Amino acid sequence: MKSYLETTKDVYKNAALKPDVGLCCTTTPVWQLPGLKIPKIMQEMNYGCGSTVHPRDLVNSPRILYVGVGGGMELLQFAYFSRLKSGVIGVDVVDEMLDASAANFKIAEKENDWFSI
Repeated sequence: MKSYLETTKDVYKNAALKPDVGLCCTTTPVWQLPGLKIPKIMQEMNYGCGSTVHPRDLVNSPRILYVGVGGGMELLQFAYFSRLKSGVIGVDVVDEMLDASAANFKIAEKENDWFSI
């Protein structure tokens, strides 16, 4: 019998390989901010329950470590506010999710002139 950790890892591995729009409870609309374009694939792979990013938490240009990158949407939102080279670092235990996020960032780089990988 698999542990819940193994099961969770398998769920997110599968969600990285084949995005599953209905996997989690994302019911809040995506932020609309000047100059921020979130690629559709990042929105489809937003497996959280709304954004954990809040501008009030980003005063004084903090460096950010984000755990559980998903499709990368929140990392992109953090980068939008931080604008520091290497100011946002994302980690994940699911290699396939890291790969998917990296691919999504290539799209984000094309769609956002301020963003560079």
